[in-house]
Amino acid sequence: GDGVFQRGEEGAQLSSFGGSITSVDPDLKQPHTDEFSAGVELEAPGNIRVSGTYIHRQARDLLAITEVGIPFDTGYVPVPAIDTVTGQTVTLFNQRPETLGNDRLLLTNPSDFETEFDGFEISAQRRFADGYQFLTSYAYSTSDMTRTSISVRAFSGEEEGAGGIGFGTSAFTNPNQRINNTSGPGFFDRTHTFKVGGSYDVRRLGVTVAATAKVQTGTPYARILTLEEDASGTPFNQGPITFFAEPRDANRFPRLKTMDLRISKFFNV
Repeated sequence: GDGVFQRGEEGAQLSSFGGSITSVDPDLKQPHTDEFSAGVELEAPGNIRVSGTYIHRQARDLLAITEVGIPFDTGYVPVPAIDTVTGQTVTLFNQRPETLGNDRLLLTNPSDFETEFDGFEISAQRRFADGYQFLTSYAYSTSDMTRTSISVRAFSGEEEGAGGIGFGTSAFTNPNQRINNTSGPGFFDRTHTFKVGGSYDVRRLGVTVAATAKVQTGTPYARILTLEEDASGTPFNQGPITFFAEPRDANRFPRLKTMDLRISKFFNV
């Protein structure tokens, strides 16, 4: 060829995107969060305050970009494919050729898009007296997000990003996005968090020594795989398919440990 594009050299249309095919649901609702919390606090001997708090939070009417032009049930055909890492057979969804380019996107409130959070924290604090103080706490939490965006780039964990708002992709645009992606924690979930901190005044030196330590469960992650063809070697009609090859919480990063130490001294000038 001459290296210059000529009409007739283009391939078949695989998909459409952009503002011309995107609309907003006229009944769009404002996302909202309902939260319930309960706590108890008591005074223990030695200037120590002990408290416990429980929090339940759920988000509803979340926003997401959804596909309404290509039905998930009739617009795709399930086909076997091979996981190139494990060698196992997985089921993916090959788009029917007659639906290619029929994309119609709708910004709406999917009924199956919601998040929940439950957390409990217990803490003990000694008020400053006799030259020292301390605070220690332990928190346990669980979270669940029904769908999240599949992306090889960093995801900040908020519901809007999970629905594809502002990220260029959506978790509601094709059935392959649902694979291993209908429940599980968000990507910033930390099940256990332990913190301890305190300070001590060395009066004869006029020095204050303070330290804070924190131990947190690592955040979850899952392997994301992109395949170009099915088990027979036939390319997918819509092009490469990217999906979660395992549940979103199949792995966790190593436990995060941090410690800060400060030594201070005041001078009169």
